[in-house]
Amino acid sequence: MLRKQLTELGLTKYEVDAYLCILKQGIAEAGLIYKEAKIPYGKIYETLNSLVIKGLLEVQNTRPKKYMAKKAKTALNE
Repeated sequence: MLRKQLTELGLTKYEVDAYLCILKQGIAEAGLIYKEAKIPYGKIYETLNSLVIKGLLEVQNTRPKKYMAKKAKTALNE
């Protein structure tokens, strides 16, 4: 159901997969996300940056960067 709602909001398949993976993990690095969500490695940073721009993810500026999901309802209301 959440997958369908996210798609209806205009997220791509990769964005939905990455977002749901991060929701499940809590906080995750790009390497884990691309493996778990089965997103091509060449697309993972583009996908994650898109989600950050859309306000669905927060980035921890550590090495490596870690991503944390914002609740979709909260992020979309900002």
